[in-house]
Amino acid sequence: VRPQLIAAVDEARDLGWHWDLILNETCSGTMADPSLPDQLLEDNRPVISTWDDLHHAAVTCDWELLADYVQDGSNIRVTFGEPIHPLELWRYEEAIGYQPMYYLAEILRRPHTVTDMDTPNLTYVWPSAFIGEWDQVAEADRQALKPLYTEADLQEFAQWGGYFGYRVGIDGNTGEWVFFLQGD
Repeated sequence: VRPQLIAAVDEARDLGWHWDLILNETCSGTMADPSLPDQLLEDNRPVISTWDDLHHAAVTCDWELLADYVQDGSNIRVTFGEPIHPLELWRYEEAIGYQPMYYLAEILRRPHTVTDMDTPNLTYVWPSAFIGEWDQVAEADRQALKPLYTEADLQEFAQWGGYFGYRVGIDGNTGEWVFFLQGD
């Protein structure tokens, strides 16, 4: 059903229909837990500030605050495909039921890890289950993914060999939001 809905929305957009009312009223972030757990972020002020802002923006559906993080010139990766403006993508996904703001808020509540991810800077990554092969992921990190993912989802990650759900990365030196992706 979802592919047909996406096709219908794409076709309507191509025909010039305006979805602003739907897009502005739809935001799953309000379903997320508004609190952030204590996480040891090594007193890294730029990362802590971005982490807190992103969570707040997601749970309050503050598109303007998110826009501050994805302005032109931002290097945030949001897809593996063709470039698209992040807010356009997320608002579209909200309109068709994908709930990216809910996942953004909730993923930031999960344990994180710090990695170099083949870049010169350390990157703080949520959830910690993203880094490494699935059979190497600690059971506590797997369990932290619930209730975002079902047992069937966790089994799919195991079959794939790793976590491929939503993940967030923040540059450890600058606090720049570097990715919010899902899939592989």
